[in-house]
Parts: sequence; C-alpha cells; structure tokens
Amino acid sequence: MANLYAAKDRRKKCVIVPVKSSANKKLLLSSLFTLVISPPAVWGGGSSWPSLPTLTPLAVKGGANEDRSYGFGDPWRWIKGKDIEDYREDDDCDSGEDDCGSQMSMMDMVKSKLVSEETASAFSNIAQIIREFSDHGVVNLKMYPKRDVLSSIIALSRLQSICKNSSDTSTDYDSHLSESTKIRQQHNLSYFASSTKAKPDDRLLDEMVHYAAYANAAYGWKGGLALSGKFHLGDLQTLIDKTGIRRDDVIEYDWTAATHRPAYYIVRDSERKNIILCIRGTWSARDVLTDLCATAEDFSRSEEDEENERNQSSGSLKSYFKSAFRYKARAHRGMLAGARSISKITRKTIANELAVDPNYRLVIVGHSLGAGIAAILGSIWLETFPGLKVFAYGCPCVGPPDASPTNNESIISVVDIKDPFSTLSLGHIADITIAVSKLCEDRDLREEIHCRCKGDLCQMSDDDVQWCGTVMRMLEKDQVSEKFYPAGRVFCMGGAIFGEKGKVTLEEVSICKFRHLILSSYMMDVSKHVPNRYESALKKFWRDYNVA
Repeated sequence: MANLYAAKDRRKKCVIVPVKSSANKKLLLSSLFTLVISPPAVWGGGSSWPSLPTLTPLAVKGGANEDRSYGFGDPWRWIKGKDIEDYREDDDCDSGEDDCGSQMSMMDMVKSKLVSEETASAFSNIAQIIREFSDHGVVNLKMYPKRDVLSSIIALSRLQSICKNSSDTSTDYDSHLSESTKIRQQHNLSYFASSTKAKPDDRLLDEMVHYAAYANAAYGWKGGLALSGKFHLGDLQTLIDKTGIRRDDVIEYDWTAATHRPAYYIVRDSERKNIILCIRGTWSARDVLTDLCATAEDFSRSEEDEENERNQSSGSLKSYFKSAFRYKARAHRGMLAGARSISKITRKTIANELAVDPNYRLVIVGHSLGAGIAAILGSIWLETFPGLKVFAYGCPCVGPPDASPTNNESIISVVDIKDPFSTLSLGHIADITIAVSKLCEDRDLREEIHCRCKGDLCQMSDDDVQWCGTVMRMLEKDQVSEKFYPAGRVFCMGGAIFGEKGKVTLEEVSICKFRHLILSSYMMDVSKHVPNRYESALKKFWRDYNVA
C-alpha cells in the first residue's frame, strides 16, 4: 500500500497525494527546489523562510512494521524515523519550538535525505547566485516601469543590429593587433570588431568532421530519435552505427548522468590510433543543475598541482608562496566539478589503454556542456597525457579570456554563428542589464535611438551610423563584468545548413566576436545548438571543400 499524505488547508479540506507515484515525487522535488533557491524576500519581503502548510496524520494503526499512512502534521518526523502516531497539530503550528523549528535547518535535513551531496551543493550554489545577482553586476530591472524596460530592450536590440551589420560590412581595423592586446583593450574597440584569422587546414578539418559524429553519438538512441528522427536499438548500437567502430573497441561507458558527473564513453579508434573520451552534453535535469552552477572558480592547470593543493595545509607559508606563483586557471564552477568527476572515474582506464601502445594518443570530445567539461579536463590533463587534443562542438562560455582553458590552443572549438550559448554567461547577462538600465534612465537617448534606427542599415545616413557606434561605445564603458568565452581556438560556422541553398562557411575567429549577448529573434533558438546540426554542417562543408 502506497504511503499517503494529506495536506490540510485553511478551509479544512484534505487532499490525498500518493507520493510513491513518479509524478508526485517529481512534484515534491520541484517544490523542494523552489523553496531551496528562493530567498526570503521572494516570500513577501520578510527575513525568515515561509512556514510550511500544516499536516495532519491520517489513521495510524499497528506496530512499527505495519505500513502507515501519514498526514502533514510534521513533515520532517517521518524522515527522522520518529513515530508520529499520536501527533496532531493545529493549522497555526503553534505547539512549540520542537515542532516548528527553524525552516532552514529543516530544508538542510530534507536535502541530506532526498538528494545526493553533489545535488545539494548545486542547489546551494544556485541559490547563492540568485541571492548575489547584484554582486555579479546584474541590475534589477524591476525598479523601472515595464514600458520603459521594454522600450529600452527594443532600442538596444536595434542599436546592436546596426553596429553589428556595420562592422560585418566594413574593414576590420583591429586585425593588426595581437590577441592579448585585443583582450586587454576590448572595452576600447568597436563594439562588434572581431578579426577573422584563417580557415582550418586539411588535416584539422578532417578531424573536426570525424569527431563530430562521436559527439553526436553520446546522446544515444533517444537523442537520435528526438533530434534526427532515426531509431537505433539501444545506446551502444547507436554509438557503433554512428561512428563505425567495432563492438570490441568500446572500452567503457555510462549513459546515465549525475549532478556534476555527465554521461560519457571511452572507445578505441584503431584506424587513427586514438583513445577517445566523449562527454555528453545537457540531456537530463541533473545536467541542468551542473549548467546553472555558473560562477567562476580557480583551479590548477595540472592534475598533480590540484592534488598537492588539496593535501597541503592552507596555513603553511610554503603552501602560500607555492600557490601564489603556480599558474592558475579559471572556469565555470559546474563544468569544473564535472571535469574533476570524469577525471577521477576515467583517468586510470585511459592511462592503462595508452600504456598498451605508445603510438596511441588521447582525444577528448564533447558537445554543449560536454564540450565545456572536455575543454577543462583537457587543460587539467595537458601534462598528464602529452599530445592530447580536445574537440568541442557548440562550446559554451567556459572561462575568462586570460586564463586556461580559454587560451589553451590544444582545444579546437566549433561554434555556430547563431548558437545562443556561445555568448551566455553571468557577465553577458550583467552587461545587458547595465545597458538596459542606462536607457531606462535616459528617455531622450532611448527615443533618439528609436528615431535614428527605424530602417535597415542601407537606409541610414553615414552620420546616423556613426552616431550609433558612438552611443554603443558609450554604453560599453560601464560593461566591466567578468565574461566567459568559448575555449581554445574557435572556428565559427555559418552559411547554408540543413538543406539551405549555398555553402557552409567555417573560419577561425577571435574570441572578441563573443564579447556581447545580442538581443535578437534567434537569441534563444536552441535548434542552432543541437549536436546533429554540427555534424551535418561539417560534413556538408567537407563535401563542398573536396569538390572545390
């Protein structure tokens, strides 16, 4: 008999909810998530957490071993393992401190019982991000009238469109600058200035196309059915069909994900003499929790340094100087936790495989969240496995521009020009809110933008275009939040994809191209991010390239 819980509201009505059903368990967990991440202010501006609804036990009979039906009189006692047979309580929950206690301690106790330590940590980190939005530079736009906010968003979108199209059709005046100079001077450059470097050589292009199939295969038969309409008999068969490897070349796999530990597989590419570690992207609710732990965290570049840092005493003077002069890296916290988990699980297996034949090399592949984790793991393992390469498809914003893995050139990232996750980090969001708030406060400027930017770029005068650039640079001066970028050498993919007329384009670009979140109709078009899009587009580019 399923355990039953009765929730008694203020009108003395009871609703019986069987919590053993899958749907109600999900409802319970989603409600728990809402309570955990919501700051007290959300609940009416008070300083304490909200009181829970009063719960009353239903008829409880028999001994301790008899199946019971409980009400909501004390929703925590059943978790603590205490008997509630004689426990009843009124709606106002005024029976004393033992029963009503601190809501925060209750939530901590529930989290420890219902979710893993990693999931509880992710909840806490997400809640902290929400509470500290202003510390990350995010402006609360609720202080402005909704009409002004909407008008400012439209004005900023038009301004961005004019400046972007203008920079795309003009000569890139900063192409002579070194990459480091561009990054240091990014707030003095034209708003959308970004230099194109080069197209990939034949060997690199061949590798990009080859490993895109592995990244796509990581989503298993469900991904194949959902994203491309093709059905395969199981995840393993999907991997074999998509990549063409033999079954006995599959070394290890785990198609299930946990918080801060994505699904992955390890295979042997006998033809190219590579051991391939492929990490799946976001596909489950637990993956989303990893995504949302979006603050930055420093880490050591090598696995040995990380281990030594954990073992050293934090109060040691030697430890202080060693850590101060050690090269540091900085990345997305959730992705870093995922990289550490995958490292712990797979490092020994990979080392053993590479020891069998010294001619083999390690290749780490991933898409989306998997691409970010692959990039970080590639930076940690750079000295552990010499010669390793990373191929990151749809690489999200991983870290700041002046630290690894963003500046690690052993990482090859392929990013669609309209992929919404290539310019989405806390810093990007903060910059948008700063610009919108400025326009909300300056009505005259906002109206002049609407007046000057009515038509397309070709219909605007040179003076209006120049004025737009000046305004955009003025808005940019206050946008100093720490932004994350795609990792490594970034190749931008565009042109005709998925049966469109024309050719696919692919060229290496400066990460300056990803400095700004563009407000547009496609800014949240996730179809530009799916893994089979990358695989199909690269194969089309490769066919056109060979024909030419």
